Amino acid sequence: ENPFDFSVSGTVAGALPLVSILDDGEAGYSASAGWTTYTGVGAHGDFAYKAVGSGTETATWTLSGLLPGQYQVAVTWQAYTNRAMDARYTVLDGATALGTVSVDQRQNPVGLVENGVLWQDVGVYELTGDTLVVRLSDQAGPAGSYVIADAVRVERVGE
Repeated sequence: ENPFDFSVSGTVAGALPLVSILDDGEAGYSASAGWTTYTGVGAHGDFAYKAVGSGTETATWTLSGLLPGQYQVAVTWQAYTNRAMDARYTVLDGATALGTVSVDQRQNPVGLVENGVLWQDVGVYELTGDTLVVRLSDQAGPAGSYVIADAVRVERVGE
């Protein structure tokens, strides 16, 4: 009869992390021709850079195996006077663009500091699939400046 008492036990297997950081030197990062790696500084001791161009060259961070839900996306770079003033990051749900944000890489990222790395928030995005992609285009200005591809931080913030 009601109430019932019984024991339940189990094991959580394959729990996904709430925060994922993908650096330019790790699996899941790719870049088209023309990107060069600089070592000695950066989120994990390096970053990639490329002279601004027409938008045909990109650096891409692909995070797979995520659960659908809301994710806060942040990026980092090494600021300097010769950086792009409007580096364009596009966030995608698989192949579907969710939004594009421009950042001034001449200035330091503003926002979260984690393990000594400054992160610039580029928005919260609703992921319906299991793959979140961040793509940085070389289309930026001014002429003669450089676009910096360092690392992406993704944090699940809601369902």
